[in-house]
Amino acid sequence: MLVEETDADELVITTQVHDHQARRQSSELLAGLTSWSKTN
Repeated sequence: MLVEETDADELVITTQVHDHQARRQSSELLAGLTSWSKTN
């Protein structure tokens, strides 16, 4: 996974979605990606 390979502390994700409902759905999907949190 990208976070493990790069030892990143955070990710910056941008999207270009003009439709409001699609943009909201995209944000909700991204918010659900919590399984990559680092454990030190």
